[in-house]
Amino acid sequence: MDSKAVSPRLLKRESRPVDDTISAVPGEWRFDKNVSKAFDSHVRKSVPFYDEIQRMVIEISEYFVRDHCVVYDLGSSTGTTLDLLRAHMRARRTPTLLDST
Repeated sequence: MDSKAVSPRLLKRESRPVDDTISAVPGEWRFDKNVSKAFDSHVRKSVPFYDEIQRMVIEISEYFVRDHCVVYDLGSSTGTTLDLLRAHMRARRTPTLLDST
């Protein structure tokens, strides 16, 4: 690609804000503890219907997730989906005789 076709702003390697709390240098994105604290907030601003998607994933899980099974969350950033799923599975579980001891 000819450098004339690239915006001069893109050629600068300075940190630029992504949102209120996340900034990045082009080509040097890092996901660290500071980014992870604000990531869900950032995604909610960037992905339409993010909370609805989370709700739907939990609803669909009813067809596939069973007690004592293993669930893989590929592409997980902060584990929010798995946290929601764990809370949902615990809430729907019916107590057994073993739970009362």
